[in-house]
Amino acid sequence: MKVGVIGKTSRIVSIIQHIKGITDTQFSMDGKNVGICDVLLLDHVSAIELESYSNEYAKHNVAFIVDIRNGLRSDYEKIKELCTLKGIPFLVDRSDQGIQEEVEKFLFPQRYEGRLQPALSLIACHRKSGVCLISEALSERIAQRTSAHIGLVKLDPYNVTSHSQGLNQLYREFEAGGLSSGRIKELAEAKRDNLFYIAGNPKMDYARGFHPHKLEQIYGLIQAAFDITIFIVYPYWDNSMTLVALKLIKRKYLIATSKREEMKEFYAFIPQIRYQFDLDLRHNSFIYNFDGYGNEAKLSVSDHLQAGCVLQLPYVPGPNPMAQKFTQTGLQRLAETIVNDYGLPVIEQPEKKTWLNRITAGLQDKQEKRLG
Repeated sequence: MKVGVIGKTSRIVSIIQHIKGITDTQFSMDGKNVGICDVLLLDHVSAIELESYSNEYAKHNVAFIVDIRNGLRSDYEKIKELCTLKGIPFLVDRSDQGIQEEVEKFLFPQRYEGRLQPALSLIACHRKSGVCLISEALSERIAQRTSAHIGLVKLDPYNVTSHSQGLNQLYREFEAGGLSSGRIKELAEAKRDNLFYIAGNPKMDYARGFHPHKLEQIYGLIQAAFDITIFIVYPYWDNSMTLVALKLIKRKYLIATSKREEMKEFYAFIPQIRYQFDLDLRHNSFIYNFDGYGNEAKLSVSDHLQAGCVLQLPYVPGPNPMAQKFTQTGLQRLAETIVNDYGLPVIEQPEKKTWLNRITAGLQDKQEKRLG
């Protein structure tokens, strides 16, 4: 495949040359003498140049690359909108490895078919569903099983009780051009050596002011900071923090409960979300949190969501020891599945010695001494 690059520098050329399948690259600073190529990459050109080149090379397969390593450029929103109108793929350059992967996905999408994304979301069907404690318990189980770095992100737009700046801090630093994957790890609260927590937004006035395109880039930077990221999504269906996560993260688990009235409200929201935002929350596996007070059966939830249940918890997660015991035990199998699916490095667990193991080991020691 022959690829042409138009930009102020040839930085992208040296990066994409490592992609298997690219046989030749052509570079042009002013759009001239590009030659015959299969694909044309516009590297950080202006909005006017984008308009001009997209018309001039209308018969080519064109993509636009935006560099956000040093913050957003002033015409970012205009460029994004123009690419959307013209149907031009919008590739984000966060790092050398990141843009190489983005270009490879664009050129050879078949290579990425079926690959799991390094992120998943747990979505509350309604408030007080137990999503936060379930997510914390799940992340703890994963952290105990793997040496990989795990990010736990609370996407609560109105997390006013938070003592940390959380998502608000990340958003402000991104606007100032100072946010990076390394900086995200510095801001995150270390729960343990390989588990990092990012709080929700404590500034209620800012909850509706976050721009979807900027949140998309921030969520991408968060995912780049960790080996796997778990997003806790709260049921605010008109807020960008929620909607961007629903759109961006492919692997989803809904947290449903036996509370019938609350679940009915959620079912009523599903068609609205589907028509307004092109987001279908059906067909996603769910965790059934049976709290003992409602009468919405697991089978009924499955029928409404047209999906299967991956886990049933017999108690609402809470501060009492019995609830925590069932939550920890119930989530162990799901944690094992996630670790295996993502191919995370596994920490070998010490073998539990039963009374029979101890007797057998003792007999073997005696036999070895006798033979020695």
